Amino acid sequence: MDFYDATALMRLVQAVENDPYVSSGAGEALADKVREFIEDEAEMGGWYTELMNAIGEGEITDPLADFTVGRFRVHLVQEGERYGAGGGFVYGKDLSNGSFGIPINDCQLYGHGLPLVEFYDVSQDPAKFPEGQFVSRYFMSTLLGMDSIGDSIGEMSALGLDGGVPDWTIRGDDLQEVYAHLCAAREQLESYTECGTYKDYGFGFHAKEGSMSSYVIGEPVEEGWWVLVGNYDLTDSDSDYYISDDLLNELLSRHGYPSMDALKESQADMWRNELTAIIAEAQEDSRFEVPFHLSSDESMLRHIVKRMGVPEEAARTAVANARAMYEKDAPRREPEKVVTLKGEVDKARRASAKLADNGNHSNRGQDAR
Repeated sequence: MDFYDATALMRLVQAVENDPYVSSGAGEALADKVREFIEDEAEMGGWYTELMNAIGEGEITDPLADFTVGRFRVHLVQEGERYGAGGGFVYGKDLSNGSFGIPINDCQLYGHGLPLVEFYDVSQDPAKFPEGQFVSRYFMSTLLGMDSIGDSIGEMSALGLDGGVPDWTIRGDDLQEVYAHLCAAREQLESYTECGTYKDYGFGFHAKEGSMSSYVIGEPVEEGWWVLVGNYDLTDSDSDYYISDDLLNELLSRHGYPSMDALKESQADMWRNELTAIIAEAQEDSRFEVPFHLSSDESMLRHIVKRMGVPEEAARTAVANARAMYEKDAPRREPEKVVTLKGEVDKARRASAKLADNGNHSNRGQDAR
């Protein structure tokens, strides 16, 4: 028995289990025995998790990882990653917009900052298509119904991936499983995750929604925390938090990166973490954003978890680790100077206005918090 036979049989088992007339008595007992046999085969064959995912009974442990539904492998292409034949394209890299010649970022402009979704037919000859035969590619935002026209696949009964090949269609429960995975991936991508920090001690979290990135940087001190909260946008020139290409290149060069491509090549999957740290440091230095004080670890947790939406478990771990590093290094540290934000508001306004001019945008409400 192979994976595809097992998937088909398990769907029949599920149909029996879900039918109140058939699942009682002998029908239930037979379904249990068949399920047990198939699951044993899957475990011995090393594809138990894949089988559970295919029939919609698996746990989504990593929504950004490849998964299989029926005959299709689903792969997400995130911003900055290569795709296409031979990896000839980079998703989100500035492209030429036809006759206008205007540089565009397809991830941000058309994809709402979310990944591409690729479908591969893994039922084809593995010798010829070791990772499956490529079928089609969509913006995740399109499949989730985020565009001005079109429905979400969660509201559809079938999705034809290629009109010329009837078998390349995802239907029913398979389509709902794809929808569930994509929703989970979007939730993870748009939630706060740990990022880099430019502080000697502390932590950082950032999140991205559309073209806007938000961050929080925490720095432990003897009595509480200094907290920096800010935003930046590399795409929308109308945003109050827009970072122009010239300003971005200037910030990158200060840290030894001649360009964004150089940053991505150097930091690989961690490039966005490094970028957030670079921009946050610049915004604090220029007083575009001004740190504020919280008096205890618990008040810090309440702020970033309850008010900002940072996942609680990750927040508690980050706060505890940063505090432990700070205390461990205490004997070597010079006594802290008392710092106050009194009188900083006017200074912050003047400095943030200057940074805003460099970014060619207006700035609203950047008072010291």
